[in-house]
Parts: sequence; structure tokens; C-alpha cells
Amino acid sequence: MQNKTIAVLSLILTTFTGYSFAGIEIAPIINATAVGGQYVFISTSAVPGSLGGNINFDVTPAISFSNKLSLVPTVSYNYYGVKDVEELVGGGTLFQRRQDIIGNGKLIYAIGDNFKIKGGGSYKQEYLIETSSETWGNGLFDTTKWSGGGEVEVKLNAKGDSFRAGYDYYQLSFTNYEALVAKYSDEFAELQQTPGDRVLDYNAGDVTVEGGLQFSDNLIVSYNMIYTMKNFPEQYTVNSLGAYSATDLRNDTSLIHNIGTLLMLPVKDSKLLVNLRVQLDSYLSDQNHYDVGKFKYIPKYYDYSSFSINPSAILYLGKQERPSTVSITGGYGTRNYAERLVQDVDGNYGTDKIYTNSISLGISASIPLTENFSFVAQLNFLNKASNMMYETFYKYNYSTFNYFGGISINF
Repeated sequence: MQNKTIAVLSLILTTFTGYSFAGIEIAPIINATAVGGQYVFISTSAVPGSLGGNINFDVTPAISFSNKLSLVPTVSYNYYGVKDVEELVGGGTLFQRRQDIIGNGKLIYAIGDNFKIKGGGSYKQEYLIETSSETWGNGLFDTTKWSGGGEVEVKLNAKGDSFRAGYDYYQLSFTNYEALVAKYSDEFAELQQTPGDRVLDYNAGDVTVEGGLQFSDNLIVSYNMIYTMKNFPEQYTVNSLGAYSATDLRNDTSLIHNIGTLLMLPVKDSKLLVNLRVQLDSYLSDQNHYDVGKFKYIPKYYDYSSFSINPSAILYLGKQERPSTVSITGGYGTRNYAERLVQDVDGNYGTDKIYTNSISLGISASIPLTENFSFVAQLNFLNKASNMMYETFYKYNYSTFNYFGGISINF
């Protein structure tokens, strides 16, 4: 599967060339990166480090039909050949490798110089390998995602202040996942209702509002808000007796506030961009949890609030049209669960609520080799710590470290 995918996308890379006919202009943009390196995962249980590499490339043949109407389709492929931790169901899960294929298209219609209407859709197929025995296409957490939506964008003045509002609807399905209680429902006769066959699948709608204010030539302040509504068509809620409702399905909502500042500082023969982003999240769910092994009921199991702050800086050196870059990013985040209780290493419950703290640091560099080729290198560190000690199913306390080097291609 992986070789066929790379072959198809390689054909796309060699096929698209910019041209114009009958008033239609096509301007392809091609980006590709291939890096190799090492990943180290440190947790309460030893996990060997892994050598491997990542491949990322995308093709965007932007099509302009007129000065008012344009189409921006994109096809991308990403392969991550080293161990990584992803949060999918309610905690961190360690994966060996993953890859995804994404196709999307956006139609843009301009009304005058200051107003645009945009609409489009996308498709994403993600493959995750959790254990060495799994093969591509058969992973427990493989997903398929369809989405579609629209937005309006308004340019408020000549300075560049802007406002955008949109709505996106999407469906996420876990292709191979099937709940054990549903699969072996005959063995759980004490349950009034099985939880469903595809309990992780959900439909969702995102309402997005964002704006940007340019206070000077060197300072931009932005705000972004995303309100999400999720419904799980096959996941029934569980009550304090451990029984599933016969009628009530799980529904979740989340609200994200994101505030950022971008400051450009002129430095001799170079340019420095400094960015600071602060994010506040809240997540609410009507799904509860019943631990059948400990006979413990926890209401509102998925509810949490979180805060994060992420500073970053990029230094541009050399020629303006093809500069070398050095960047550094940092981050601190904390998440507090409203009702989820801590457990010791043996799974015994305490009275405190779970919290997680994270610290991250990343350093990267890009050096042009030719007009279209660059050498890239990156180093990343992440540490997560929590008062939750029970990690049979999810990872709460761990550190990751990786470094990569390779080639980036841009046309």
C-alpha cells in the first residue's frame, strides 16, 4: 500500500507544470521533505529507541478561472516511521508508525477587493500501527474522515485587518475498531444494552470565528475561536450501575480560545519573527465511566479544562528571496480533569482529580543548497507529567526526544 501510494504521488509531482489557456491559469506548488533520525521514548516501562524517517509531500495546483473565481485543490501524503504518542480516545497511546493520505479542495469567490466566499471539502485516510504484529490497513485505530464546509472572509481596511467566520461538518470513523462488549455481548448479559458496534465513530460540526488586527508594520494580533459539537451515533451513555442506556447517546462539546501576537524585528542583514500564542480549552461530555474491575463509577469522565502558552521565534538569514532559517519553539500546557480520579500503579482509586502538565522544546534549521533544494534539521523534546500512576491502557507520564536531518524540495 505504501509503495503504491508513493508511486502515484510521485507521478503527480512529475505531471503538473504551470500553464495558461483560455483565460485559465494553473500554478502548481510542490513541497516535499524526507528526513531520517532517531526517536527515544522514556516512561515507567522501558521502550527501545527507534531509528527511522519521515516523508512529507504535497501538491497544490492552484487554478485561477478569473480575477474573481479560483480553485485550490491539494493532495498530500505523510509517513512517520518512528515511534510517537497520539491521544485518540482519552489518553496517550504509543504507536510504532503511521501514515496518512489527504485530499481537499477549496473554491474561492471574490466579491470586490474586500470580501470572499469560500467552500470546499476534504478526505483523509490515516493508518496507525500500534504493535509490530499489525499491518498497514488493519490497525485498531485506523480512521477515515470526510468533511465539508464554507466560510466568509472580510478585509476590514487597507492596513490588513481581517475577519473570518465559517462552519465545517465532518464524520470520523474508526475503520477497524469494534467494542469488545458489543462483539461479545452474549458474555455480558447483565448489561441492559450493549454500547454499540462502532463506539468511537462520531459526527461533528465546527463553528469558527477569527480576526486579525495589524497595529503597525511590525505587530499583528490575532484571535481564533472554535466551538465544536460532537455526537456519537453508536455510543450509549453508561449509568452508575454500569448499565448502558437503551436510548441516550453520547454528545460532547468543546470550546477553544486562541490569542496570538506576531512581532517582526529588523536585525542587521536579517529578520526576526517572534510569536506568542495562548490557548484556553474546555471540553464537556455527558458520557460517564464504570470500572467493572473496581466497581467504581465516575461521572463526566471526559470533562476537562486546559491552558497552554507557546512562544516561538524564527530568524531569517542571507538572501531575502532564499534565506536560511533558524527557529526555536517552546510550550507549556496543563490539563485538569473535572471528575476523573487518580489511581496508583495497581489501579486503586484515590480522591484527587487527574491533572497533566507538559513542557516542549523544538529547534530547527533550514539551509538552501540550490534554488529548490534545502538541507533541514530538527530536534524536539517533550515531557508529560501527571499525578495519574496507572498506565496499563494510557500513557500519562513520559518523555520523548527525537532528532532528524534531511532534504526539503520546493517548486
